[in-house]
Amino acid sequence: MEPDPIDYNHMNNSNYDTVRNITSPGMYYLTENISSTNGIIISSDNVTLDGQGYFLNITGDYGVNSTYHNNITVKNVKITTTSYSGIYFKNVNFPTVENNTINTTYLCSLWGSGYNFTVVNNSMSSGFGGNYGLEQLTTYTVVGNTLNGKPIYFYKDTENIGEIPSDAAQIIISNCTNGQIKNLTLDENAVVIYIGDSSEITVENCTIKPNIYEEYALYLINSESCSITNNTFGISENTDFGVIRSHYSNNITISGNTLNEMAVGFRLYGIANSSIFENTFENIAGPTIVEEGSVSEVYVYLNNFINCPIVLVTNITFNSPTNVSYAYNGTVYSGIAGNYWSDYNET
Repeated sequence: MEPDPIDYNHMNNSNYDTVRNITSPGMYYLTENISSTNGIIISSDNVTLDGQGYFLNITGDYGVNSTYHNNITVKNVKITTTSYSGIYFKNVNFPTVENNTINTTYLCSLWGSGYNFTVVNNSMSSGFGGNYGLEQLTTYTVVGNTLNGKPIYFYKDTENIGEIPSDAAQIIISNCTNGQIKNLTLDENAVVIYIGDSSEITVENCTIKPNIYEEYALYLINSESCSITNNTFGISENTDFGVIRSHYSNNITISGNTLNEMAVGFRLYGIANSSIFENTFENIAGPTIVEEGSVSEVYVYLNNFINCPIVLVTNITFNSPTNVSYAYNGTVYSGIAGNYWSDYNET
């Protein structure tokens, strides 16, 4: 008697290892809860995976993974992974991720790069991240998503976006002007702030201590006239992360912030005409400031470096560009100001 033919379009526990690598266009369905070491690989264009509300429990790598394909939809799946991302799309154009529950304990619930993403009504336990810039983000539609029950706010192509709501879990801003991120506590498992290709965005009086693994709390890319002031950056459960990563930005002010016990402070590349002053760096395990290249007219002054032995810079100036007023031992002085270093033992 011939065995029943394998149904490649309907995944269950008996056929999963055979059909989990999808190599042809079409509709594919989960027909029961599935637990496996290996996730689903989508190796074709024009694929829809409908979980129909079933669970996909993966203990290794990604829940759903696709690279260099187009027009892929993942919907109605309850994904749990213990390593890497729930859904990982690299250079995937026209993907749709809709109505999924994605629980991860390691990196992003959803990681993506590509054009024309549609990310709608997903419930995530970790953030939405990826290697995206202006050209990609301004083609995205991101609405109705939550991170541990709190909204993910996504703004693009908007002037005067105003103050970000106080219930934000993650904030992604692309090609916008005049926004205020104020008085928030941002401690989710995510890069909680991404500012790209924008101007006049302020991050002020926030407590920022995300529980992320080998990442940065705040990204500032291709932006100008932004300020990051009077925030407290602290540790959550992990300490192996940095505070600010800024690339190709101009006229940036980073002042009055407190940093304590992170792996890295600020990492700068392509930064010009910017000032870092009156911050307190304390117990930073790695470099407090890393200059990766193409830095000009960046001034670092009136900062406190306490138990922070490493600074990796070449072109950054560690004093004020002009005379400033400052107080020391109860007396107000005016002059070119440097910084306080706790390990400096000279006069």
